[in-house]
Amino acid sequence: MRKKVIAALLTGLALVLAVVTPAQAKPKANEVSAAANCFTTFVPSAPEGGPMTQYYKNCNGAPIRVGKGFVNASGQISVYVQSCQQVGVGETISWGYASTDPNANYHTVICTSSFASPEIEAVSGAQCWTTFYPLNPNGGSMVHVYKNCNPTTVTVATGRTDGSGQISVFTNSCAGAAPQAGVLWRYGSTAQGSNYHTILCVY
Repeated sequence: MRKKVIAALLTGLALVLAVVTPAQAKPKANEVSAAANCFTTFVPSAPEGGPMTQYYKNCNGAPIRVGKGFVNASGQISVYVQSCQQVGVGETISWGYASTDPNANYHTVICTSSFASPEIEAVSGAQCWTTFYPLNPNGGSMVHVYKNCNPTTVTVATGRTDGSGQISVFTNSCAGAAPQAGVLWRYGSTAQGSNYHTILCVY
């Protein structure tokens, strides 16, 4: 009789476990495909302001440090500095967005820190926004100046886009610029064929 009671209890416990233990959710087909694709994939590809997941698979021959960013309708580049991660060869990472800007284009950004500290100073004589000296350095040295003519402080960095449109940002060049003050970055050399930009640092 005791054996029957124990057997009944074990059977009941098994039934309870079977009911309570949740089944593991299987990844959606589009998520599996996105994780397998080389370089950048967005799911969904057109979120229209809704949530979105951005995947990056490193199909280069070496590790790379990348993050997420976007370009708004006016062409301003913004980078989520704390999203930068090292990705090994063949590895995939992802970033989630709770919401998106329907008028922005989203990108995977190369993050690098090989830059001297920015110089923060008052630049009352400079023009508003971004100025380069000289304008066309052709691989030579250059000074990049940003004067903040907004009414509030902004955090900005220096970066560039290459001939393919790939965005690179010097993450350790982010600095806060108060109203009517500015930030100055000095380049000992520049990359020919690249366009340089003032990039907004988002945290």
